[in-house]
Amino acid sequence: MTWAFPERQDELGFVAYYHRCSYPALRKLFESKGFEIDLMRFRYYQSGYYVALFPVYLLSALYDWAMWKLGVKKLASQFLVVASKPDHSDHN
Repeated sequence: MTWAFPERQDELGFVAYYHRCSYPALRKLFESKGFEIDLMRFRYYQSGYYVALFPVYLLSALYDWAMWKLGVKKLASQFLVVASKPDHSDHN
């Protein structure tokens, strides 16, 4: 993608692996490790990837808007998770 974003050449090109990155899978993973989810925020904007191709950008932005308005957590593009691990030790 450096042809579309030459100013971001140093930021692009990394290998990315996606695993357990949907809302249900992420929640299950945290809870299976003993964490309590204190806060989850969802973002739906990923259209910036397509800004170089305006028609695709527009379609993507409409999709992002629809998912946001419908609140489809499983299709959010970004998550903010605040979690804590309760201290179950006895302090007597």
